[in-house]
Amino acid sequence: MLKQQERFTTKGLVYIAIDRTSWGAINILMVSLIYDKRAMPIYWEILDKKGSSNLEEQQRVLGKILDLFII
Repeated sequence: MLKQQERFTTKGLVYIAIDRTSWGAINILMVSLIYDKRAMPIYWEILDKKGSSNLEEQQRVLGKILDLFII
């Protein structure tokens, strides 16, 4: 088993992706960490509307996770 500090090696660069998807009638705006060609969701919100997210909604979800990555 790997030690905690050996599990993720980013070499100082972290990729974050924003994605909006529908699951049936549920509209989800998600922020994911990109690691080893995989997207791992780290935060999401259910949008109370249909269709695309706007800049304000995208900034809000990014703001929720920024403290995790600022050194």
